[in-house]
Formats: sequence, structure tokens, C-alpha cells
Amino acid sequence: MLALEGYSDLVEAVAFSPDGKLLASASDDKTVRLWDPTTGALQGTLEGHSDRVIAVAFSPDGKLLASASYDKTVQLWDPTTGASRGTLEGRSGGAPAVAFSPDGKLLASTSNKTVRLWDPTTGASRGTLKGHSDMVLAVAFSPDGKLLASASFDKTVRLWDPTTGTLRQTLQNHSSLIYAVAFSPDSKLLASGSGDQTVRFWDPATGASHGTLEGHSDRVIAVAFSPDGRLLATASFDKTATLGFDRNVRSPAPDPRRPFRLCQCGGILPQRQAPRICIRRQDGAALGFDDRSLAQDPRRPF
Repeated sequence: MLALEGYSDLVEAVAFSPDGKLLASASDDKTVRLWDPTTGALQGTLEGHSDRVIAVAFSPDGKLLASASYDKTVQLWDPTTGASRGTLEGRSGGAPAVAFSPDGKLLASTSNKTVRLWDPTTGASRGTLKGHSDMVLAVAFSPDGKLLASASFDKTVRLWDPTTGTLRQTLQNHSSLIYAVAFSPDSKLLASGSGDQTVRFWDPATGASHGTLEGHSDRVIAVAFSPDGRLLATASFDKTATLGFDRNVRSPAPDPRRPFRLCQCGGILPQRQAPRICIRRQDGAALGFDDRSLAQDPRRPF
């Protein structure tokens, strides 16, 4: 286990580079830090935001890093050199979130009740997606690039065509605001985590509900599929994260073979290229765990 320390305030988000050689972390101390996830060595500190940094995302080729802040900007960085590659302005407020399209040609960011689309290379605006009636909290592109999901305080998930900006589906069944969305690797399933303490699954093509996961005792604030799509990680304000999902049944259900419960954490993100999970704790430290050790003893508490 590696503890990545040195923060003066809360760690809000983490993201691995596509090649797994860097870990970016965003903090309430207004900085983004880059780490070597193997050694835990600090590779650089990116400064430029004037308020809390809430979200970070690498471009698919790993050549850009985007960070979103409550200062109403998205900053673009060269993660190798730490040099600034531009500032995207025009956000009207709300909770910051960012996501790159799979081909890297679009960057989505939240802006109060809307989603802004940008060309990350030039910084040019590519449109604004309007339709939510309250603040948008999360955005995610489908891996095939055909859809963009947005989750909102208005208790809905909206699915958009990112090329045309057309609204494709409005998903409604949660009884509280929606904090997080994630597509399965094959783009055939969407998971949403909500303040109603549940995770719901949807068919993105039709908008049909495909089941509900229950068990958390507080709001679900993060969801992430494993690279093979068979497992789903969830994180909650009940101070737990869980791994459990059997995609071979018609309705998603906890997988009794993987009853992992990850305690005292505020979010979870699986690395694509190696068996490692990065967890950000509520006390501000970013932790790394090797999931091979979990497989050896799934009863072991974290």
C-alpha cells in the first residue's frame, strides 16, 4: 500500500493516465498533483486554479490533462511537462466535472444546468447541451463515443448525441439527485448512483431500466465498471465502497463471490492497464491497493 501525502486540504478526485504511468489528484488546496503510482513519488504540482479543484481527466492519448474547479474554469495541462495548455472559461457555476470523448476530439464540462462541449486542442466551444432543470453533477461518454450521459440534481440522467447535441433519452426513476454515471466497457449498460442510496442500471439504447442495486445507507457518489464489465464499484457517504455485480443475470445483483467492502473511503477508480485500485479517503490521503491481494483473501478488510 502507498499513501500519497502532502496535501493541506481534502483530495476530491483521482485519475490514472491511459498508460498507467501517472496518477493525477485534485484537491481543495487549489492544486493538481501528479504521482508515480508505482513508487508514490510526486512528479509535479500544477498550480493555476483560484478555488477548489474537484475533477481531473486524462485525454485518451495521455497528452492532455483537464482539471475543473469551482473557479468556473477548466484548465488544460501537459502532464509530462506540467505546462499549461490553455484555460476554458465560460462556466456559469455549479459542481465541476469533466470528461474526454474516446477519440479525444471533445471535452465535456458541467456548467450549472448545462453541459459545455469543447475542442480540447483549440479551446473552441463546440456547443451547449440544455435540458436539465437543475445543476448537472457528472458527465460520461460511452466508450463507443456515440452517447454522452449527464447526471443532475433534477433526479434525471440525460443521454445526448455528442456530435449533434440532440437529446436521445431522459432516464427517470431515482427519487433523489444523481451524483455519478458510468458506462460499461461495451457501451450497452449505464449505471447511475444517487442520493436515494441506490444504483440503477439502464439500457442506453432504449432507456429501459435494467435493475437496481441496494445496500448503501447513504448517498452513492461514485460508480465505476471494471475493464471487463463484470464488476461495478460503488462509493458512498456511508463511508464504504463495494465491489459486486453479476452481469450474467438478467437484473444486476451483488455477486456473492466478490463481497468486498472497502471502508473509510470517499471514491474509487479502477486503473485500466494494471490490477490496481486508487481510493481517495475523506481524510485527504490518496491510497493505492493491488487488487491481486484482494483476490487472495476477499474477507480481509481494508
